[in-house]
Amino acid sequence: MVGPNKDMFRMTVDPEDAPNSPTYLRIEFEKGKPVKYIDKSADVTHTDPLEGFIYLNKVAGANGVGRIDIVENRFVGIKSRGVYETPAGTVLRAAHLDLEGITMDREVMRIRDTLSAEFSRLCYYGFWYAPEMELVMNSIVFSQQYITGAVELKLYKGNVIVTGRESPCALYSADLGNDIA
Repeated sequence: MVGPNKDMFRMTVDPEDAPNSPTYLRIEFEKGKPVKYIDKSADVTHTDPLEGFIYLNKVAGANGVGRIDIVENRFVGIKSRGVYETPAGTVLRAAHLDLEGITMDREVMRIRDTLSAEFSRLCYYGFWYAPEMELVMNSIVFSQQYITGAVELKLYKGNVIVTGRESPCALYSADLGNDIA
């Protein structure tokens, strides 16, 4: 067994070499899209989508977040190993999924999960402009109509830890949910 070579990474530091103090973030979403990135540790805010994503890549990478070493199934039927860095993507996915957890209906989520796999398959096979992709995309956009709110996170030594969430569209009620045995 051979792990990834330490010097192959360009966007992320080794989690063991990440800072000994966490970075605290707040990401705000409207209809499933991130609209505001707040680094509470450095008092930095971005509302431009590209600037926010670039900043998130920088701060998450500095905290060792976003490394993955996987074996993939290729289109031609073979398996291949992939080592990737996705610092901003890892943080955004964690925040988005957490917000969906309090705002998305259970059955909509089940269907969305199925559509997510189909979306990935269509992308991988190059069907971006196919009618079936249009169907999937419209369904995913529909599923995001109530994904509005904010998620607070802590980045520390390669980890993304959700520390809180809020939404005007929340389906969760602490009073209702905690009274059921």
